[in-house]
Amino acid sequence: MPIQDPFHEGELAVQERAGEESAAQLNAGMIASAIMPGALPFIARLPWVVLGGADAEGRLWCSALLGEPGFMTATPDGTEVHFDLRRAPAHPSNPLLVLQPVGRWTGALFIEPATRRRLRVNGRIQAASAERLHLTVEEAFPNCPKFIHPRPLDGLRSQPSGPAEAGRGERFGEAELRRITAADTMFLATLHPGRGADASHRGGPPGFMEVVDGTTLRWPDYPGNGLFNSFGNLAVDSRMGLLIPDFDSGTLLHLSGTARVVWDAPDPEDRTAGTNRFIEFQLQHWVVTPSAAALDGNHPRGGEAPGLRAAPGGAGRRSTPAGRRKGGRRPNASLVLRLQHFPTNSKPRHEPQSSAPREHV
Repeated sequence: MPIQDPFHEGELAVQERAGEESAAQLNAGMIASAIMPGALPFIARLPWVVLGGADAEGRLWCSALLGEPGFMTATPDGTEVHFDLRRAPAHPSNPLLVLQPVGRWTGALFIEPATRRRLRVNGRIQAASAERLHLTVEEAFPNCPKFIHPRPLDGLRSQPSGPAEAGRGERFGEAELRRITAADTMFLATLHPGRGADASHRGGPPGFMEVVDGTTLRWPDYPGNGLFNSFGNLAVDSRMGLLIPDFDSGTLLHLSGTARVVWDAPDPEDRTAGTNRFIEFQLQHWVVTPSAAALDGNHPRGGEAPGLRAAPGGAGRRSTPAGRRKGGRRPNASLVLRLQHFPTNSKPRHEPQSSAPREHV
């Protein structure tokens, strides 16, 4: 069932500033209070999930559970998701998953890079133990597949590689910088204190995350579906958690800090595809943990992610999203997401107004 008031004050303010109110209202109908029936088998077959939430000190973290396909199941009515932690062990130093307090806001992102499907589910921890975790669903909605690198994740390795000990710090070291600048995929968590946590995906060419200094990152914001869930949360609460996974070793780099949106920023290389928006992240803490089980599937298929193209100018120039209109900023053409990724009896109210690839934030 669609949610009557899907947007909080932060989202509404950002939608207005970006001139995307119409797109947001058109796409609001896909935000429901339960998981759609067609997505239940999708959740059950996945070997991983990205989670976001706050720790006991109030720091926001984004992390992932890696396990055997089938360790996650949603109830038939789509109102709960159950996680079998015996089949998805977390490292004891994982900053988010070491404790799962009942009642904590938690955002979940179910994503399948091979098919580029993703589903966001936000709610609260209903029950937690060393063996099981239950999430009560408060809102669920699919995302468009743009900027997801289609790497296959076919299961789990029996013996994950990489260091056995966790590391932590408050400034980026050389190893962390190498991981950040080589990454083409990362995940982020944001939070509204009264409406809950949210986990989302960001993708781009390797190097799309720029290292400004030893505690600051910056990356472009591409055109999206107009919902501005992450930006809306940041307008109310500046905390952010980032997750940069190593798909080869299974190592997870967790970053916790604050972030802000830079509006109307100069963009001579057109890195933002016309939005002229960047996100600046200020690090407070980082934790790197080896995974208890590494995902088997580390290389993207076919090079660049769909919707990305090499920018003109030859080697050394950053890639930018394809589909931007020539000259000036990209107009605020709305995009209504089609729920074609999961079987459903409902049909979208409108067809997309633009074929340009768009990212959801």
